[in-house]
Amino acid sequence: FAPSTVVSVIRHINITGALTTSASQNLTLTADNNNDGLGGVVVQSGASISSGGTLSISGSDFEVANAYSADPNSAIDIKSGSSATATGTISFFGNVGNSNINVNGAITNNSSGATITFTPFGAGVINLGANVTSTSGLITFVSPVVLGANVVVNSTGGLINFLNSVTGASNTLTVQGGTTTFNGNLTLQDLITVAANYQVRLFGTTNTFTDQVAFLNTNNTTIGNGGDTFTFNGGLSTGTTIFDATIITSGDDVTAGTSQVAGNTSITTSGGAITLGQFNAQVLNTG
Repeated sequence: FAPSTVVSVIRHINITGALTTSASQNLTLTADNNNDGLGGVVVQSGASISSGGTLSISGSDFEVANAYSADPNSAIDIKSGSSATATGTISFFGNVGNSNINVNGAITNNSSGATITFTPFGAGVINLGANVTSTSGLITFVSPVVLGANVVVNSTGGLINFLNSVTGASNTLTVQGGTTTFNGNLTLQDLITVAANYQVRLFGTTNTFTDQVAFLNTNNTTIGNGGDTFTFNGGLSTGTTIFDATIITSGDDVTAGTSQVAGNTSITTSGGAITLGQFNAQVLNTG
């Protein structure tokens, strides 16, 4: 078994410098270890965590007035200018309460196939303002994601799963990896898919994009899974696509390559051009 370093406290953990474990040594940071709802983990700007094995961080909440300048609505507060790195599985999760996980410092997993998971407790959200990178490992965002900056989520070929909504009307989300699935509503300035051979699947009910969205991934893009609405206010450009949704633009063009219509689909551009490659359709309305 790999050796472990465990820091477990009743209240708060405040990281102000470099916290490092040696090769193959796991690191666990647990605040509020009695689960009474008070105790969080903050990684200050300029500080870093580097685990030679797995990394597990958990907490519950900070006081409204706390000595660490931590967000009082957070269970885990990774400040801008900090970082967290591991060579094994990375897990961030809330213990109790409804507090958020703030990710404003870069999160990197250097172990092939090792996963990264963000799991706030209850109604907590993931405030994402920094890049998240794995080395072919699954990246999972369990709760709603709120973008605070333009960010890149790169799994280097592993799966990426957003299990809930992603919101950032003034921000761009860039994804690159294996099959990337959005199970909740999307509200973004732009969604960028880096050119590579992987699938992107959008299953949210109500989705809005401010800029043109160009799906550069070279495997299938699936837009909708029945009864969904996608508003592309700057237009849509995509390659091989599976449609099962209502597509709307505000006078902007829609261009798609080889397409399959898996369910009732309409494309309304209010005067924008519609260009579709070879397609197989059940019901397709354009206008």
